Amino acid sequence: MDSGAVSVDEAVCLVPRSVSLPREFHRKVRTMARGLETLWFKRQLLNPFRYGSFAWMLASHKLCRWLVFPFAPLLLIGLAMLSLRSPIAALFFLAGLIVLVTGAIALRWPEGRPMPRLMGVCGFVVATHLAGLLAWGKALRGERNPIWEPTRRAA
Repeated sequence: MDSGAVSVDEAVCLVPRSVSLPREFHRKVRTMARGLETLWFKRQLLNPFRYGSFAWMLASHKLCRWLVFPFAPLLLIGLAMLSLRSPIAALFFLAGLIVLVTGAIALRWPEGRPMPRLMGVCGFVVATHLAGLLAWGKALRGERNPIWEPTRRAA
């Protein structure tokens, strides 16, 4: 039976970026909150005795990836404490603070004004982690997001 699928090695797929970092941030919050909500709704699929390797795939690909966000602030706190005794930890802590401050500036950057590439990367990292924290907050509060709407992108 033919599935109708076609594979072309030379094919290139381009997904347009969001117009701005704040819009990307809101998209990420919405996407992660809905993903957590769905995972909770279908939590029985995480039972490895019933669903075998699929339960492992779901837990490792979804749950473990999303658990990074609530624990990331603990990493920064741990590095701050460790930096009192370790110069390497102090270096990583300082680098983390620089990324955090630069990312916060990037999130406030005026829309339409060109942003330095490194600042954009820091902004994306901060936006992603902040979105993950907010998504967990929404999920734990039981906020529902029943209506799906595609991300609006410029033509």
